[in-house]
Amino acid sequence: MITLASLLNRTNDFSKQVVRDIIVTITVLLFFSITIIFIIKIFSQVEFAQLISEFVRPITIAFGGEKDTSYLLSIFLNTVPLILSAFAFSIPFKAGFFNIGSDGIMIISSLCYLLTFKFCGLIGGNSVVLILLPILMSIFAGALWGIIPYFFKRFASTNEVITGLFFNNIALISAGYILSLSGTFDKAVSGTQSISFYDKIAPLFLVSEVNGRLVSIFIPLSLFFVFLAGTWLWFSKGGLHARAVGVNSKAADVLGLSPNCVVLKVVLLGSFCASLCAINETLAYSRFSVDAINGMGFDGIMVAILGGHRISGIVIASVFWSMWRVYGAGLQNLQLPYETLLCAQALFLIGYLVWQRFNKAETQFL
Repeated sequence: MITLASLLNRTNDFSKQVVRDIIVTITVLLFFSITIIFIIKIFSQVEFAQLISEFVRPITIAFGGEKDTSYLLSIFLNTVPLILSAFAFSIPFKAGFFNIGSDGIMIISSLCYLLTFKFCGLIGGNSVVLILLPILMSIFAGALWGIIPYFFKRFASTNEVITGLFFNNIALISAGYILSLSGTFDKAVSGTQSISFYDKIAPLFLVSEVNGRLVSIFIPLSLFFVFLAGTWLWFSKGGLHARAVGVNSKAADVLGLSPNCVVLKVVLLGSFCASLCAINETLAYSRFSVDAINGMGFDGIMVAILGGHRISGIVIASVFWSMWRVYGAGLQNLQLPYETLLCAQALFLIGYLVWQRFNKAETQFL
């Protein structure tokens, strides 16, 4: 029986953990920023003051004297898919499954959303059908695609990283082929079907447009569901079992936790988060956009790692990563190629992962 005292103790422990996660994440992000700037300085001729100025500019625009609300909203809209993509990686990762196939899941989910919506339009479905059925079919297709690496790992003993990368390319090629069969691939990618895609449900589903992105009521709904998934992972008995499997699957099997079933559950949950991300991006641009989806999974991996796979950490890291994208655009104004920033980020990530490999402090928290 849960008493008031035990509930207060749990709340106190939860608050301490959130504060700890926030402090650790901010510390890592600050170290990340300083390291990246120094690496860019080493490989470029740009003055250090200019690099600092471009780094601080997004912060001053967002929170300084200018307080550009459209800029803040744009950061938020770019943060949402990063949060969803990060959870798509973190949830299976904590159970020992390296889900690197999020890009493929998103491509298949987005494609299924488009095709289902077109089919519903052809048969004359009402507004409720046009809203719900494409979403449900998209999530179902993403789940089916997401469990393929799991079954290859379980029954063929293949590495899920190799399988995930392989099926990412298969998803990309398959999407192009399926849409080209009806001659709609170029139109769908270029966005010429944007008006016909949403003319029936825009009054119900879409709210407004900000910097070329359509804001829909699906954004708060998807964030709600993904935070429920994160809460399950970190604050429930089932989530504890999943993290225990990730730490030592053999010991978990001895304790009767059934690692295979636990991993399948978290893979499906991760696929669900990836499908939500794909639906959000499809709604945001009102079309099937390979450029908007492809690579989002790897951005989510970076955010998840920087956020320590914690809920509060992922949110902070997602906001931070959105602002880093603005910083990358500022570097191009300084005649620095965007690839310079990508290389610096990769170098930092490798060093951070090596440090985490030899740091066992997080194990006690599973």
